[in-house]
Amino acid sequence: MTNHEERQAWLQGLKVGDLVVVDPGCGGQYEYESRIKRRTKTFLITLAGGKYRIADGRKQLAGLGGFVYPRLIEPTPELLCEIHKHTLTAKFRTHPWNRVSLDILKAIDKLLPKESPE
Repeated sequence: MTNHEERQAWLQGLKVGDLVVVDPGCGGQYEYESRIKRRTKTFLITLAGGKYRIADGRKQLAGLGGFVYPRLIEPTPELLCEIHKHTLTAKFRTHPWNRVSLDILKAIDKLLPKESPE
């Protein structure tokens, strides 16, 4: 079975409630998780509000103007791990750390590696 056939089988087998990953298709944006909210004869509708074609997993009207458009991706453990890491780092980046007690900050500091990653 080719990759295309495997992808087709995965898309055809999706049901309401199934976990999917949405690739926004735009530079600077990250993949995110969603679930199938509704399934019609030709489309899958996600909880995030996207409407994707069952035939190829692309968002409705995708492909106009030569741009890359959002598509559904099968959620692998590695991809879900990367999504969770990105979500947590974004949360850490925007957290109001000045409101956290010094004791908690010290405890967090002990969990962090002492050398910065390269």
